[in-house]
This record gives sequence, structure tokens and C-alpha cells, in this order.
Amino acid sequence: MDGKASVMQVYLSYETQSRPIVEKIYKELQSWGHKPWMDVENIPKGIENDSTAWMEAIDNGLLGSRVMIACMTPAALKSQNVRQEWAWALLAKRRIIFLRLEKFDKSELPSSFYGIEYIYCVDRLTEGLAEAKQLLDASATSDEESEPLDSKIVPSAIRRLSELDELDSDDPNYKTLHAQLEPYLHPFVGLLHDDSRHVRFLAAEALGQLGDQRAGDPLITASSKFHNSAMLEALGKLGDPRAIDVLIRHLYNRREHFHATRHAAAKALAQLGEIAFEPLLSAIYENDWYVSSQAAYGLGQLGDPRAVEPLITILEDKSVEAVGMVAENLGLLGDIRAVEPLILSLHDEKSYVRRGAALGLGHLGDARAIVPLTNVLSDKISFVRKAAAIALKQLGWIPTTRRLAAEYAIAMEDWDSVVLLADVAVYPLINALGDASGTLRGEIAQTLGRLGDIALTPLLDTLSSAETKNLQRGAVLALGYLGNERALEPLLEILDKKITWLLATVLEALGLLGDRRAVEPVVTFLESSYLGDNLLFRAQVVHVLGKLGDVRAVDPIANILQISTNRVISDSVVRSMAAKALGQLDDPKSLKYLLLMLDEKHHQEDENVIRAAIGALGELGNLQAVTPLISLLDDVLDSSFLSSEVAEALGKLGDPQAINPLINLLTDKRLRFSFLDETVSHYAAEALRKIGTPEALQALRDAGIDEI
Repeated sequence: MDGKASVMQVYLSYETQSRPIVEKIYKELQSWGHKPWMDVENIPKGIENDSTAWMEAIDNGLLGSRVMIACMTPAALKSQNVRQEWAWALLAKRRIIFLRLEKFDKSELPSSFYGIEYIYCVDRLTEGLAEAKQLLDASATSDEESEPLDSKIVPSAIRRLSELDELDSDDPNYKTLHAQLEPYLHPFVGLLHDDSRHVRFLAAEALGQLGDQRAGDPLITASSKFHNSAMLEALGKLGDPRAIDVLIRHLYNRREHFHATRHAAAKALAQLGEIAFEPLLSAIYENDWYVSSQAAYGLGQLGDPRAVEPLITILEDKSVEAVGMVAENLGLLGDIRAVEPLILSLHDEKSYVRRGAALGLGHLGDARAIVPLTNVLSDKISFVRKAAAIALKQLGWIPTTRRLAAEYAIAMEDWDSVVLLADVAVYPLINALGDASGTLRGEIAQTLGRLGDIALTPLLDTLSSAETKNLQRGAVLALGYLGNERALEPLLEILDKKITWLLATVLEALGLLGDRRAVEPVVTFLESSYLGDNLLFRAQVVHVLGKLGDVRAVDPIANILQISTNRVISDSVVRSMAAKALGQLDDPKSLKYLLLMLDEKHHQEDENVIRAAIGALGELGNLQAVTPLISLLDDVLDSSFLSSEVAEALGKLGDPQAINPLINLLTDKRLRFSFLDETVSHYAAEALRKIGTPEALQALRDAGIDEI
């Protein structure tokens, strides 16, 4: 390796919604001396999107690129075209750099990309691109870059495999397409033992789609070595009976984190047909929930009527770990002999058995289950209620009374329908609070609040007689959402009792209630020794005082903001919350304390605290903050976060004297970003729009930015 960097073609894979930010990345790659390839930039004008010519151009772009930058967004994860590009790049051994441009739930990742390494770019695009540049520079100077590009697998093959997978094997088009894809059998087989588990997964997935029996032996061999659910699923699609031993071994894997391979093994065994009946039935008796539950799933998928009586026996004597899964999958067998045993199981003491029985009855579709299932709509456990409601929907049931309609709507979490049934919904909602936590508790409490005063007395009664912590938490939260002044006294009584496990909820409820009579008791609580070093409680108390909006809270909050040399970084959450609270309290002293936080000698503040103080000044709306904020801009140009916060605050204040500083922010060459950060420019432009004077709007036009 001579260390000399080469110019590389870099393919930009993205979903259309991300185009503006990807165009910025395109320009950045050019500034680094590389050849970026992007569809809208490199495909000649006049070629229609998604046409044959367009797809050929995409393929050529992929084949000619040594590196791919994969732009990860929720829309990209759902795009088949984008996922196929990523799959091809991995299979073709291209260097692929994943950039996470937007937040998404990791559960949205396709199985083939679980655990993939990426550069986090959400709110840190500049920093993320700097990391990507380091990776590109390393690639550009490696010996590998002088080697010919491997094109044994072309991009179109990945797309056509998906088409093949959707065709019936008797379809004449299937045989034609299969013959065209047959040459890729051996390249995919060769990747089953690749060092990358992602490549192994994608290769196995491709072989499953190809459906060629010659892949059986290689897949069996690879499955004996690796824990790879795609390999097992491919064996199931092939239906090769020789795979039964390796599938059984994976089914019996007792290690908790191999759930995906156990599930794939059970599914594949069911696809083998009756040969798998005895192994699956035997596995269901294993004293291991993971093995037993997947065996039950496999028997349900197999649909062999011989399983009915053994499963009914298990349901009656509770002889295995996974009785709930047995109940649910017993219904999939479609045998009416299961109806009565499943109805009896609706009364089981274990909630997961009741849930499984309800779902099983829904699968069976027998009308005898309707009345028993309606009784389960009032079950104490939310997932049991939901299962009963789903089953009733499958049975085509329509509620016969308003009370049943309310219980059904609650079980299905259809809160708008619950509100329409207000007079009969109060007690079923309170009952539903019994096991509710997190998001569900909040939704139920908010719905009780929407019901109005008819919920007050039942909630107060519940508060004094609640038997569970969950029910008491839910009732307290609901009183906050209700907004009735009669709720204040009981909430303050709970605050005064200092019940630790209930404090967070009662503070949230007081903030929601918004009754300013709570200010003095909450301030007293803030200043009490009870809070000690509990920073989260202290932050929540400050948050409540801000929401109450009473200026009597300014000085107590300011006491938290006293600048001291012995302050520790760990209180930055409290100090940030205090700054935000002051922004909600319209008092001259609020301005004074917030400006003190921005004073030069106090710049040892955590950046998050500074951001909170800047944002609070914008919310406060006092024009005396304009000049200090403008002065602050010079100090924060190296931080896109702080620069954006200042711009946004100036926009909220709307003072014309901020126009020139904002214009400078759009064009200032001193900005220490690799390119003008999109977040900063967005907030500067938005601020100029809000100021809205002719001078501000002309500045936007001069910068080529839409003034609307």
C-alpha cells in the first residue's frame, strides 16, 4: 500500500423523502475529491423514474461503485428498493457505510440488518459525516481499491429473486425466471460461510427465494455451524426431509437469545409436513418454555388433526410450560372439539392462558365462544382484554349493550369511541387502570379526563380504596387530566404524605391540573430536606412550578440556579429544567436569572443547560433579551446546537434588530462546520420569516431561500 488516496465512486442509497439532506451529502463527497453517484444527479434527464432504462442506470451506478453510503430512515427501512440495494452491496462485498439520518425504532430493522453498525447522524450530521470521511479515506488508501470490482451477483438478481418468491411454482413465468436466476445458485452457496453474519443471512434468504433443491445440502451443512434463522427458513421452503435433524437441534436450543432460530426451526419443521409431527409433539413436553412454546407454534402451523387430543389434554392438566401457546395454536387446528376446553380456559388463574384461550377461540370461529368472550372484556389484565376483543371481532360480534360497547372499545384502545359512551365508560376505564402502566396508563387517565365531571366522584372513591399501586397511580393521574378544582386538595394530601412510589405521578397530576393554589405547597416541598440529592424528583418539582405559571415560584427556582464553585455536572438536568421553568414565568427577575446563566464568566455551564436558558429567553418574550442573545452568537458559532437555539429564540422575540445577525448566520464564513449546517440555516431562515419585515424577507430571497 503506497498510502496514496484514490478517487472512488460512492453510491448514495436513500429513500426519496431524504433527498434534500442526501443532496448535501453528495456535494460534501465532491468536496472531498470523490465521485458520488446519486440517481437524480447521474441519471440523464428524460429517463422515466422506475422505467427499465432507469433501473439499468441504477444497476450500472451500483456496479461501478466501490463504496455505498446507506442513508437509514424509517421510510428507507420500509422501501423494498432501498433494502435490495443494501442487500446487494453486502453480497457483492462492497464497502457499505450506514448513516442513521433519522430516529427509528430498532425493531423496524429488517432481520437481515439486525445489529448492523452505523454512524449516528441525528442532530449531528456534521460530526457524523466527519466519521464517514475517515472511513472513506481509509478505503481510498487501501490495497483493495486497486482490485477489480466483483460482479458475480448483479443488482437485478436481487430484485428478480423477490419477484420469483411471489410466484407459484406452477406458474409458467416461475420456470422462466428460475432458469434465468439459476446461475446465481453457486455464488449464493459460496457466501453461506462468509465471515459476515449479515452476508450469510442474505445469502440464505436468496437461496430460499430461489427454491433450488441443490441448495439443500449446503444449507444443512451451514445450519449445523451457524445459528441463522434465514438458513432454517430456506430449508423449510425447500421442504427437504433430510433437514429434519438439524431443524430439531435448533428447536431444542435452550439459550434465551436464540428465539429467532427456534421460531424459524419450528416454522420450517411444519413446512416439512407429517414427518415433523412426532418431533414437534415430543418437544412440546420439554420443561423449557422457549422450546415448548415454539413446538406448540409448529403444531399449529402444521395443522395435523392428530395434535388435537394431545393438546386438549395439555390444556386440561396444565402439564407443560407453554400452556398459553398451546391454547392459541389449538385454535389454529380448526377442530370444534377444542371449543369447550378453550372456553373453560378463559377462567384460568394464569393470564397468559386466558389470553391464549381467547385467541384460540377467535381462530376457531365457533359462535359458542361469543358470550364467554364478552365476559373476558372486563378482565383485570389488558392483554387478555385485547385478545378477547380481537377474537370477538373475528367472530363478527357486534356489542348488544352500551356497557359492552364501552368495554370492547377500551380493550381495543379506541379512546374516541370510549368518550362517546361516557355515561357507561367510567367504571370500566377505572377497572382498566388496575394493571395499566406507562403509555397505556396515560391514555386511560387522559380518556377519564375527557369524560369530565362524571368521573370525579368515582376517581376520588378509587383513590381512597385502591388495592393496587397501579390503580392508585392511574387514579391520581386521571384527576390531573380531569382539571376539576375539587381534585386539588386530595392531590396535595398525597404530596404531603411523601409516598415515594407515588410522588412522580402526583407531581405530574398537579402540573396537569394547573391550579395555582398548589404553588406554595409545591415550593415548600421543593425546599424541604425530603428531596435530598434526588435530582429527578427535584427536576420534576421545578417542571411543575413552571407549568403552574405563578411568579411566586421565580425566587425558589432561582435558588437552584445559584452559581457556585462546588456544583457538580450531574445536576445539569435540574438546572436545565429550572431554566425552562423560568421561561414560563413572566417576571423581570426571570430575565435577570436567565441572562446570568449566559454571562461569560458562567460559561462553565453544561451545553444542555445553556440551550435551555437560550430557549427560555425566547419563550419569555422579553425584548431586553435580544441584545444579549445577539452578542452570544459570536461565542457559539462552533456549536450548531447553540447557534440554532439562539436563532430560534431571536425568531420568537421578533425584533428587527436581529435581522442583520441572522443574515450573517446564513452566510458567515467563520462557521466552523464542514458545510453550512442545515439545522442552523433552517432556524435562521425561520427566524427571518417570523420577523417578517421587507428587509428580512429580501434577505431570504437573496440567499435563495423561500420566504414562505
